[in-house]
Amino acid sequence: MLRAGYADGAEGWMGVLVRPEFFPKEVFEIPDFAWPVDDVWLSGQMARKGHGVWITGGLREPYLAPVEKPAHSDDEALFRSEFGGKTRRQLNNEAARYFQDRYGIWS
Repeated sequence: MLRAGYADGAEGWMGVLVRPEFFPKEVFEIPDFAWPVDDVWLSGQMARKGHGVWITGGLREPYLAPVEKPAHSDDEALFRSEFGGKTRRQLNNEAARYFQDRYGIWS
């Protein structure tokens, strides 16, 4: 059942409401691996500042792995893209590990 509650990450495809103070000043010091995976990067930065992601009830929870849907089945879909020889899934994992190793979140 779809319910309200906290999630580990936000995805912007449905919109995200944030305030500037949710992010540390380093939010714009983005490593090359994190540019294509802004959902994980921004979610990790908010978590560093202690701001959880609240999901509104009745909507799907964010899922940070690509899900194939008919509307996204074309070859140009962003989740199918590779950046520097790595898939978005690999970069999502790399960004999550960055926050785990550096800041001890999502461990």
